[in-house]
Amino acid sequence: MIEVSSDGTTFRGTEVEIEQLHRRLAAAVDSPAPAQLVGTDVDHAERVRAELVAAMGAAISSPVFALGLDVSGPGGLQTHSFVVGRDGIVVRLSPVRDGDVELSAFPMTLLPGAMTRVVRFLPGRPPAHDAPALGFAPQAVVDLTDPAPDVRRDAWDGVRPVLEGAGYPGSEDSSWQMVQSRATWTRTDGRTADEFSVHLRWESHYFVVVESETQVDLVPVPSITAWEAMVQVLPGPAEIARPA
Repeated sequence: MIEVSSDGTTFRGTEVEIEQLHRRLAAAVDSPAPAQLVGTDVDHAERVRAELVAAMGAAISSPVFALGLDVSGPGGLQTHSFVVGRDGIVVRLSPVRDGDVELSAFPMTLLPGAMTRVVRFLPGRPPAHDAPALGFAPQAVVDLTDPAPDVRRDAWDGVRPVLEGAGYPGSEDSSWQMVQSRATWTRTDGRTADEFSVHLRWESHYFVVVESETQVDLVPVPSITAWEAMVQVLPGPAEIARPA
C-alpha cells in the first residue's frame, strides 16, 4: 500500500507501486486529481492535495528540465531522478530503505537542498593549497560507478592505495562515495544542453573528477567546491527555452 505523508507531498511504496503511480500521474494530467489515483492503493488518500498532484503530473509529462544524481559506494548504486515543471514544481523519484521508493514534490527553490540531502553531503577537510591532482586511467574511475558490487570493489582496491599514498589516509571503517550529477534541458536557441559533474568523497576528503584525453584526474578540493560543482549543473531561468 502506498503511504502519503502528512503534508500530502510525498508518496512511498514498493518500486512497482510507485512506478504505476508515476505512469498514472503522467497519463492523467488533464483529469481531475482524484481520478489520477484511481486503481492505486493509497493509504490516507484524504491527504492528497489535488492541485499539487496535478502539478506533479504536468512536470512528469512535460518537464522543463531534468536532473539525475547517481550515487555509488561500497554499499550500492542509487539513482535519484528529478523533473521540473513549468510552474516550478519539482518531482523527485528516489529509492529509500527496505526496497521502497519515494515520489515527492516541492518548489524549485528547494532543489539544491534536496540534492544535498539525497546524497547525504557531509562537510570535509580542506586540502593543502598546493595539493596536486591525482591521475588515473579512465576505466579505473568509471568502474567505481559500475552496477556490479565486485567491479566497484576491485576498482576501489586500485584507487585507495593511490589516495593514501598521496596523504589522504583512511581507516578500516572509512567509506567512499562517488556522485554524478547531470542536468538536461532545451536551450533558448533550441539546442539540447547536457551539464555533468562528478566528485568523489573519501573519508573527509573531496575530489572533483576532471577528464582529459588520456586520463582522469582527481583534483583535491574543499567540500564547498565539490558541492558547488554538483549544483552548478542546474540551469538559470534565462538558459531554458520557453515551454510551448
